Amino acid sequence: MRRPRSFWKARVAELARGRRIERVAEQHGVRVERLRWWRWRLATEAQAAVPRLVEVVTARAAQADPADAGPLRLLVEAAVLELPPGTPPEFVGRLLRSLRAPC
Repeated sequence: MRRPRSFWKARVAELARGRRIERVAEQHGVRVERLRWWRWRLATEAQAAVPRLVEVVTARAAQADPADAGPLRLLVEAAVLELPPGTPPEFVGRLLRSLRAPC
C-alpha cells in the first residue's frame, strides 16, 4: 500500500520525539528500512531547503556612498561576473539562485 508523504512526515516526527524506530514501524505496519529511508529523505530535503547566505563585502566597504565602492565581482566556477556599483541586493540574490538552479 502506497502511503502519502504526510503519513511519513508524521512517523518521522514521532521518531524526533524520541520513540524507537522499531516500535513506530511495528505500530503502523511499515518496514523499519522504509521508515529509516523516509527519515533520511526528509532530513536531506530540509537541509537543502535552508538557504546558504554569503556575506558580500567590497574592498572599499567603509566608504559612505556605495556607488564609490566600485564594481561587485562574483566568481562562479570559471567565470567572473562583474556587476555595476549600486546593483540592488535583490537582483544579486535572484542571479545567484538562477546560477545554482539545475539546467
